[in-house]
Amino acid sequence: MAASEMSDLELQITQQVEYYFGDANLRKDKFMKQTLDENDGWMPLVTLLKFNRLKKLSEDAAVISSSLKKSTSGLLEVAEDNSKVRRSLSRPVPELTDSVKKDTNARTVYVKGFPTTYQLVEIEAVFTAEGYSKGVINNIVLRRQLESREFKGSVFVEFADLETAEKFVESTHNLSGSDEPLIAMTRDAYYKRKESERKELRGKVRESAVAAAAAVAGQIEEEELKFEAGCVLCFDKCGSETSRESLKELFGRFEDIQWVNFTKGDNCGKIRFANAGGATRALEAVRKENEDGLVKIDGVESPCNVLEGEAETEYYLETRREVAAMKAKNRSNFRSGGRGGGRGRGRGFKRRGHGGEPRPKRSRDD
Repeated sequence: MAASEMSDLELQITQQVEYYFGDANLRKDKFMKQTLDENDGWMPLVTLLKFNRLKKLSEDAAVISSSLKKSTSGLLEVAEDNSKVRRSLSRPVPELTDSVKKDTNARTVYVKGFPTTYQLVEIEAVFTAEGYSKGVINNIVLRRQLESREFKGSVFVEFADLETAEKFVESTHNLSGSDEPLIAMTRDAYYKRKESERKELRGKVRESAVAAAAAVAGQIEEEELKFEAGCVLCFDKCGSETSRESLKELFGRFEDIQWVNFTKGDNCGKIRFANAGGATRALEAVRKENEDGLVKIDGVESPCNVLEGEAETEYYLETRREVAAMKAKNRSNFRSGGRGGGRGRGRGFKRRGHGGEPRPKRSRDD
C-alpha cells in the first residue's frame, strides 16, 4: 500500500486516512459522505484533522499531505495546494450488490479469545504484530453485549482479499502471554455453527416441554378430578354450514353453554354446558320442539347423546391434558425466543470501525 521509504509515522497516517476513505467506512459514515458531497468529493484537511485518531498521529496538515502523496495504493488524490484530499475518481466505492456482499462475507473472519478489557487499539496491535496491518485488513468490528455494551472478546475482521483471510483461518494465533490460541473461522462458518446450536437448543427446549407436559399429564391422572355431571352433549352429524354460533343458537336457548368443541367443516362435536344436567335438559328441550322427537342441526338429523360414566371422566381428563400441554408449549416458546418471547430485528451490536474507538453518535473515530 505504501512505499518502502515511508517512515513509521507516515505509514500510520496513510493507513488511517485510507481507512476513512475505504469501502467499509464510506458506506456507513454519514458525516464523511455529507462532507464529500458538499465539497465535490474533496475532504478539507482542516476537517480531517478533527478526527481523533488522525489527530493523535499529527496535527500538521503539511505532514498529512506529504505522507499521503507517498502512498502507492492509488486510493487517494491530494489537491495541488495540499489543502484537501479525495478518493481517486478511478476507484469509486462499489455498489453494495448481492455479489459484493457475498465477496465481503467470504473475506470476513470471526476471531475469538481476546480479553474483554481490550480496546480496539490493542486488538489492532495484535494483528499488526503478526503482519496484518491496515491495508491488509479493511475493517475490525468489536462484538458487544446487547444491553451492557461490554466487549465480548470476539471480533469480525474483514481482510482485503480472500487469500489472506483463508491463510489467517488456517494458521494458529496466540496472544502474548497466553497458552490458549485464538479461535478463528470464516464468518459464514461461524453463522452456520450458531444456527446449528440454535436448532439443537430449540430441540432440547421442545423435548423439555414434552417431558413437562407428560409429567403434568401424569399428575393430572393422579389428582382427584371434580366436575359437574351431565354437562357434555355429543352430536354425530350436522349441516355443512354449521358453526359454533349456530350450535349456541340452537341449544343455548335452553341452557347456558360454557364451551363448544367444534370446527366448521367437521361432522361431529361436543358442547359443554355450564350447569349440572344442562346437556340433558337442553337435549330434551330441542327434541320436544320437533313432533318426531329428533334433533336436527341446520336441517340435518343428528344422533345426540349425553356423556356419562367413564366416557364423561375421560372427556374432562383429556381437556386437562390439552390445557396443560398448551401452557407448557407457550412457556417453551417464550424461553426459546419464539413468538412473543424473542428479540426483534434491528438491535444487534453497534459496529465499530477499524479506524476508531467505540463512539457516541457523531464521533470521527471510526
